[in-house]
Amino acid sequence: MSAAAANEIGKYQLDFATGKLIARPIPDYLRIQSTMIFRLSQYSRAETPLTISVNNKKLVTLNQDDYLKLIVPSGYKTIKLKFVAGNNAETEIDFDVRLFFTDVFLLKVKKNLAVEEYHAFDDIRKSVLESMEEDRTTVVNL
Repeated sequence: MSAAAANEIGKYQLDFATGKLIARPIPDYLRIQSTMIFRLSQYSRAETPLTISVNNKKLVTLNQDDYLKLIVPSGYKTIKLKFVAGNNAETEIDFDVRLFFTDVFLLKVKKNLAVEEYHAFDDIRKSVLESMEEDRTTVVNL
């Protein structure tokens, strides 16, 4: 195999020890998917965790300044997420899925435990993406 062929994207490698074909990793910019970043704002009601679920499947529980990186495959046009603040207050929000784009949403838990979402644009979006810390970020593939 030539060096050029070894670097081709989307090809397979043969594992000579097991005889299995192993798919090569595809760079993020070539994947047919959408990425959604959710950040629980520091201005949320203090000490109130926020649980996020989809299709009755719990994805994550966020505390203040935590992040959820949700990777959505191409089969979705919209996605309905359920937010549970504290122990009982539920809010359902529909989000449009945009392929090949990273949407950033700021989440805020109000005093009455209702959840508000704010779509971040331009400088705020850039700031949130730059400030994401690996240890405070949960990555979920749907």
